[in-house]
Amino acid sequence: MTVEEQFPPKVRDFIRTHDVPIFVYPYLEATDELLRRRRGIFGEYMLFVIAIVEKDRHVVLIQQHSGVDMEGGFWLFPGGAVERDEAIPDAAIREVKEETGLDVELLDPVGVIKTGRHASTKGAIDAFFAVFAARAIGGYLRPMDLTEIAAVRLATVEEIEGFYAAGVFGGSNRYFQTGAIECLRRWAAGRNAGGQRRVGSP
Repeated sequence: MTVEEQFPPKVRDFIRTHDVPIFVYPYLEATDELLRRRRGIFGEYMLFVIAIVEKDRHVVLIQQHSGVDMEGGFWLFPGGAVERDEAIPDAAIREVKEETGLDVELLDPVGVIKTGRHASTKGAIDAFFAVFAARAIGGYLRPMDLTEIAAVRLATVEEIEGFYAAGVFGGSNRYFQTGAIECLRRWAAGRNAGGQRRVGSP
């Protein structure tokens, strides 16, 4: 059985359709209560989208307020959960708009990150992150949901590398931090090589 065959059908079809690289990391330990709550919200697995959005030769970042399931103080790529009957690319476009006010054109997916949470008696729940490259094509950069988003900003790749080194990029899951920075580096290499295409283009 290949790695991708261990993924749920929606994620597996996305990987095969777009020929996306896969980055697999271990589970983080969690309490039984956290795992129970995550299953109540997401079901048997969690599926998220992340977008590396280029605007004015910089990358768009958000910062959430502190709170339950929000990563206050960390700089993050815009993104969020994929709804049950929603296509993965549609979720990426929607989440960027809802968080930053920007309209985007999706380019090639950069990768799929797999990690998750494991609890002592409640087992594990997988978390999948589909990471897209994108470019801003309209809208105005500003925090849209002020109850969730504390700030938005533009940053260079070098600045984001600095946030990663300082431990304030990518959230509290260290494996997701590693996967997100790897996707950023691949995105930057592809941009510099001129190899990015719109999603769905030949």
